[in-house]
Amino acid sequence: IDAFLHEGKLDQGLALTRELLGKHGDDPLFGWQLEGRLGLVYLLMEDYAESVPHLEAAIQVQPSEPAFHRNLATALVRLGRKGRALTEFSEAVGLDPDNDEFQLEYGQLLLEYRNFPKARFHLEKAGRLCGGCLAVQRALGHLELASGNPAHAIPLFRAVVQLEPSDSSRRDLVQAMQQAGEDSLVVHFLGNWPVAELQIDELHLLVNAERRLGESSHAQEFL
Repeated sequence: IDAFLHEGKLDQGLALTRELLGKHGDDPLFGWQLEGRLGLVYLLMEDYAESVPHLEAAIQVQPSEPAFHRNLATALVRLGRKGRALTEFSEAVGLDPDNDEFQLEYGQLLLEYRNFPKARFHLEKAGRLCGGCLAVQRALGHLELASGNPAHAIPLFRAVVQLEPSDSSRRDLVQAMQQAGEDSLVVHFLGNWPVAELQIDELHLLVNAERRLGESSHAQEFL
């Protein structure tokens, strides 16, 4: 089953898991493992409503398995049941505190609830565990923005842009610069980015930031 899931063969994984669960669902060793696998298969297939009861059944037998709590939390988030998802993420990180993914996902959900101190604690712990990975840097940047510290978000998003110069990471950095009132940084950053890769709203941001600085070289160039 795990090999099928690893290879992305979800239909085959689903068929085999259901077959084995039908035969060995009452087995004290394998039954709960198969329930957990079936919940995971449905989660990967984005059938979140079907995933939940199987993960709940697995947790009822084996409540000390952190991956089951994390998978259940993920399904609940997708279903909009984020309050209960917080509880399940809390269980997951309590059982496996050294798992950086669990810490990151829990921190991100806490951030949605604007619980900034607790979100920071778990995001920073995730960063220490993963060595400052990209996803954590981005999440901490959004934490600084949401908590009203855009100047603190700038270096975080700048590090993300250097590692992943995508449209979304560029927009995060520009948003932080703009909210911090750093027009000169906006002009320098966007002005040195290939113009063909910028969106029309970014061109407007650049021209307006330049105008506030009493300059017009990029505006003239665009015209």
